[in-house]
Amino acid sequence: MAPGFAGGSTAKARELAAEVQARQPEQAKLLRALLAMNDKDWAGAERELAGVKAGDDRTVARELRGSWVRLGFELMEQKNLPKARGIFESLQRDYPAHAAGPYGLGRVLTEMGQAEEAVRSLERARGLEGAERLPIDHRLGQALLAKGEKAGAKAALERFVQNKRANPRNVEDAKKLLAGMA
Repeated sequence: MAPGFAGGSTAKARELAAEVQARQPEQAKLLRALLAMNDKDWAGAERELAGVKAGDDRTVARELRGSWVRLGFELMEQKNLPKARGIFESLQRDYPAHAAGPYGLGRVLTEMGQAEEAVRSLERARGLEGAERLPIDHRLGQALLAKGEKAGAKAALERFVQNKRANPRNVEDAKKLLAGMA
């Protein structure tokens, strides 16, 4: 019953969304948003996500946050930086204790050439829930480097390279940046 992007069929996922609509309307909206993202229908995904009301349901709230994060990064990849920025600013406002909003915002700001603001946002993310699962020091090093602060960039990148849970691809990029500073 999983959608195509999770090993099942997209048609089955659409059927499931229709089936659960009456009993679990918020879950159905989340599923339709994922299907829209799978189809690269960013406006449709945003419409579905905007209609989700998590209430006190922590599972729905967590899934909603994750779906917004995914949409923000998808839009960033599409170079729709203003729209991605708005999503990450909203995440920061709606989930102030979670690192995803300021982390994503920091990445977008770096892409927009606003290194000073990016550094502030990434520094804020470092102390929030979920920070340990994000490559914050890697992105902080990039932002500090863009800002011209080589010593701070080197320290952040070295911290990142020492992280045993870091994505090897990101570690290689961090090592290249460090080598370029030598």
